[in-house]
Amino acid sequence: MLVALAMRALNSNKATYLIGHAQAARTEMLHLANEFRALAKRTSIATPALDQLYTYANSG
Repeated sequence: MLVALAMRALNSNKATYLIGHAQAARTEMLHLANEFRALAKRTSIATPALDQLYTYANSG
């Protein structure tokens, strides 16, 4: 029964919209990560946390 409900929910227009939104969000977040990385490289300040997070954003 749970599988049937899940399949019904995933076949809806709302699910299609949400999946498209999630895919676009990944691209947008990677773009932002690249911009922050470029800004950070312009300074002499170390950004170890940003560098570590970038490895996850760019692992895609």
